[in-house]
Amino acid sequence: MKEHLYYVYIVANTSRQLYTGFTSTLRARILDHKAKTYDDGFTTHWDECRLVYYECTDSVHGAIGREKQIKRWRREKKLWIIESINPNWHDLSEAWFLEPTATALPLDSALKRSARGDSPKGWEGKGQIIEKRKKMIERLRRRAGVYKVRKSKPDK
Repeated sequence: MKEHLYYVYIVANTSRQLYTGFTSTLRARILDHKAKTYDDGFTTHWDECRLVYYECTDSVHGAIGREKQIKRWRREKKLWIIESINPNWHDLSEAWFLEPTATALPLDSALKRSARGDSPKGWEGKGQIIEKRKKMIERLRRRAGVYKVRKSKPDK
């Protein structure tokens, strides 16, 4: 039997406006918030969206109840729970979307596939949501400095 996990989370913008939500796929949901996937969503008008708090449970009913409980809280109590684990309001999902650096490329790497002119694996769909996610991942990687070019020393 597959074990399911459910998450209650709080995201915030730079002016610390809060949104509380519930999901079973936290990484995908946070990427949706950051990519502004849904045009009519609460967080789509935010310039920046940070995951500032989350908790996990194996009960869907427990997660829904906890989300409702947190949503009923006054702002002061929400700030207290966030600052109890994240006092500086860092984005807890910041490293989730960074591409790991490798010392050696795998045999069928994306670099080799692009050199051959093959289509990239995993992005076969051409839907609007997939395109938005691709663009958001690229922006996050650029912002994090993944694509910074290192200058090599000139040959003598």
